[in-house]
Amino acid sequence: MLQPESFDAALVPGFRAAMRDHYRALSAVEQASLATLRAASVFRPRDCPVCDHPADGAQRLERFSRPDFSLLRCPGCRLVYSREVFCQSAERDRYARAEADPDSIPQAFAALKASAPYARLEAGKIDYVLQQLAPFFARPGNMLDIGCAQGAVLDGFAAAGWRVAGVEPAPDFAARARARHPEVRCGFFPGDAPGGPFALVTLFDVLEHLERPREFLAAIRERLRPGGILALQVPNFDSPLVQVEGAASTVVTPGHWSYFDPASLTRLLILAGFQPVALQSYISELDRLLAHPPDAVRAALGPWAPEDLSTLRPADLFWRQLGFKLFGLFRRPE
Repeated sequence: MLQPESFDAALVPGFRAAMRDHYRALSAVEQASLATLRAASVFRPRDCPVCDHPADGAQRLERFSRPDFSLLRCPGCRLVYSREVFCQSAERDRYARAEADPDSIPQAFAALKASAPYARLEAGKIDYVLQQLAPFFARPGNMLDIGCAQGAVLDGFAAAGWRVAGVEPAPDFAARARARHPEVRCGFFPGDAPGGPFALVTLFDVLEHLERPREFLAAIRERLRPGGILALQVPNFDSPLVQVEGAASTVVTPGHWSYFDPASLTRLLILAGFQPVALQSYISELDRLLAHPPDAVRAALGPWAPEDLSTLRPADLFWRQLGFKLFGLFRRPE
């Protein structure tokens, strides 16, 4: 029986050192891209993307905001969201350029994911996801992975007997995935995706990038068969590492437009017509957390923080839903 600890980077000796150059390269590309976008004035303001409550009445989260990028907490639905988003043309152009630009964010991220240490942990996570899904399916069916990149999720599910399909906006990534899985389409969901209906849709690290997440989830619901499952992963805004780092967190960045905690994620899925089935957290980032000053770590953990922080274990975060990522299963009603 696999556990979240089996793919937790904090427990892998030498992982951070092996990945340091990849993360530095990705960070440099992201900063250069953002500088270009800011100079081009491609940002525009918006209201709450879930309940449309006016942004003027929302609480600005000062610790997570910068002069050119503000995070707000909606007083209506409690979602944390960015005040600014890219114009739609700029968002799509970032993916279209990935094939031609070796210094694009997608290409830098692809290099990171292709590294052996990262790929091993990702494969372990996919095996864990398959294990979590097994009780809900008597046998593998058909599935769609939205934002399938180069097809790592599809590889794992196909090996487990699933009939796989995917949709991916970066042209070269879609081509690489399609070389192994013919039902991969290049483009954006829902318009460019295979039609379904599907027994399962997977959505890993995509929902936070969407300007209108509620409408997107409603479109996924229509592609699922009655009783079908949506499996999704998002960054966890409640993660102590995110809370300690504030605006300096890698999670808090233009391109991430919504910031979910367990309550706001569940509320959104219910509003989009799903039934919650299971929600957990994984990926502790405990080594990165403990690199911060002890008083800041204790403040982020709250009253349950142990006096000796060295006694903390990933499971202490996971069962409190304080892992770096949230993973949930949600069902389309019969």
